[in-house]
Amino acid sequence: MDFKGELKGKNNMSLATPLYAKDLDENYCIIDIRYPEDYALCHIKGSLQLNNPYDVYAHIKKNKDKKCVLVCYSGHTASILGTELVQEGLENVYFYDDEFSSLAQAKIQLITQ
Repeated sequence: MDFKGELKGKNNMSLATPLYAKDLDENYCIIDIRYPEDYALCHIKGSLQLNNPYDVYAHIKKNKDKKCVLVCYSGHTASILGTELVQEGLENVYFYDDEFSSLAQAKIQLITQ
């Protein structure tokens, strides 16, 4: 993989900008890239469930004025997809660089089934 730019993150490295529980709020467009069945069990209120990379790219590209955060199970997959999206020219890409379970500390509401 050809990296142009600085890799960032405490737990996972990415060209996308890392975010942590203290950073998240309702001002971000949150894209949950976990499996649909896990999203159904627990997800961030107002988040989108998109686990197809092409759908994620299209959504972020269409919403260039919004800060879009990728959320997965551990931050690993989100960091990889985040790097790929930045390499495709998207600048408004962030990733949650921590375990999904740590979202309980965030200033956001989790919806559980």
